[in-house]
Amino acid sequence: MSARRYIGDKPIAPLILKSLQLQEPYFAAHATGMGVIDPNGKVQIQKATGPVAAVKKTTKITKLKGKVGIGHSRYSSLARDDPRYDIDAMAHPFTNDTGDIALMHNGEIYNFKEHWARLKPNHKFKSYNPAIDWITDSESPST
Repeated sequence: MSARRYIGDKPIAPLILKSLQLQEPYFAAHATGMGVIDPNGKVQIQKATGPVAAVKKTTKITKLKGKVGIGHSRYSSLARDDPRYDIDAMAHPFTNDTGDIALMHNGEIYNFKEHWARLKPNHKFKSYNPAIDWITDSESPST
């Protein structure tokens, strides 16, 4: 799994998509996503199952406008093997119910229960699945 971010003067979408596409041979990608802060200050998200080339065809990811953004591609054996996962919804970045927070990360978060307990009272995350009780498959179910 790989994450990319950029803050600068150039349009963000082409830069992040190219970066994610270049790293696919090393990390694979069964889900790809990007979030940008648009010119009006709103968080815009596009994500779906598949590598960059597939997501470009099935979403409006190339149309995202902004100069600040995050992008992520991932390959997860947990999500691949567990039918409880909705890979489209659980692709990074993931957002809260109001769409003003976009998150992504790499690796396992071993103290996710502490963070989750702090966030749950005030935020609902769209990718949350009570059957598995964690936001993304990078939090280890064995912890």
